[in-house]
Amino acid sequence: MQAWILRRLLFGGVVPANQLGSDVPVSPTPQEQDEALVWALTTILERALPAPAAAQAAQPPTFVLVSLSGSPAADPPSLHVTRVHSSAEVSSFWQAHLAQLHSPMGVLTFVYSLLLTRGVATVRGDMDDSGSFLVGNFGHCAQELVNLCLTGAAVTNTFDGTKVLGDASDPSAFRLKGIPAQNEVGFLTLLEALRYSTVGEYYKSPRSPIWVIGSSNHYTVLFALDRRVGALTTKQVKQRAARTAFDEIDAENNGFIPVTALPALLQKIRSSASSTHVPPGLSDEDVKRRLDPDGLGVILWERVLTVLEQWERQKDQLAAAAVQNVGVFNCGACTFLNSNPQAQTCEICGTPRPPPPAVVAAAAANAAKEAQVDIQNFVLYHFNGIEIPNPSDPSKPKSPCECVRVHVSVVEGGLPPQIQGDAMGEAQGLKEILLTRWPSCILDIEGEAKIS
Repeated sequence: MQAWILRRLLFGGVVPANQLGSDVPVSPTPQEQDEALVWALTTILERALPAPAAAQAAQPPTFVLVSLSGSPAADPPSLHVTRVHSSAEVSSFWQAHLAQLHSPMGVLTFVYSLLLTRGVATVRGDMDDSGSFLVGNFGHCAQELVNLCLTGAAVTNTFDGTKVLGDASDPSAFRLKGIPAQNEVGFLTLLEALRYSTVGEYYKSPRSPIWVIGSSNHYTVLFALDRRVGALTTKQVKQRAARTAFDEIDAENNGFIPVTALPALLQKIRSSASSTHVPPGLSDEDVKRRLDPDGLGVILWERVLTVLEQWERQKDQLAAAAVQNVGVFNCGACTFLNSNPQAQTCEICGTPRPPPPAVVAAAAANAAKEAQVDIQNFVLYHFNGIEIPNPSDPSKPKSPCECVRVHVSVVEGGLPPQIQGDAMGEAQGLKEILLTRWPSCILDIEGEAKIS
């Protein structure tokens, strides 16, 4: 919830952009806090709406909202169900029930609303195991509920896309469901640093630089004030789209696939919206010789990455040559070669310059787009969310939790592990988590960063 509230406050127009980056990242008024809370709850429910059946496509959506009826102190409390059919009605409902949201039952009534809005059967269908629970051992939130709140679907895993165990063409093969697309906010977890799980790029590189941080027993939130932090360059987007395609075939994470799976891999790469350039006219047999030059019958991911990078460099060289020649044109009337890029008419006969070919204009535009630069130095803010007791007098009000600054310096080419920091305690846990997102970086944490 804090992640979605921050999404609204930082990048939803509530706080002017020129006020971001000050010593206090955001200091909303009570009214802005309530507005952000209502927006966050409404947004989560909107994303959780199940896709309507074809026969119901024209019908308005149905949101199922749960509220307390009578005294919140009643044991057990009485619950009331309200059905509305628009986002505006959802916002009005939560605005009218702010007192309930701030009560001990606030979280539970919202989870009920989320579960009923998506539908119990749909939630069970989201999971790999329909008999799973949204609350795990010791009362911990299960990954399915985390994903439901962040993505709108209660999928079980955090990797990208779906992995098929067995023959992908077999409809009865077991499918492990992950994150379907780049998410608005991200997720990182200590479990990946411990090699118990894999977080995909859709979570690691969200649209907004906000991440929920999972530890063994608590969730915290990490964010940046610069929207460019964590964003992928065009080159990185293509590489990771190719990696996602490779991983869908390599469901067991072996790091290689059989050469017989090459047609499926090329189809996935070519059909991706962010596909890597595959030279035209290159047959699948030519590609196979490049990817499996020794004829071993397997294709390694490292080899795929190397070949794709070679193809991208070839395309960049062609684009650069096209851009360099944009200002040169042969006059159609007198055939004079005009080399002045500023001239709008022929230097000899005055004939107007012809418009550039569409392919040249597209090459110039793509070259500019490809020139994105990855941000190397930035500041993250980590928020634990737990109030701090007064050590001298526990009966006194607790102090609010403060953000801890994390200075990140990304180093091209990688770093030896021993240089990446040797601090102990909980800050080391946060460092290990951040290294799953930025493997080659130096981290400097101001103060004490607690993840549990």
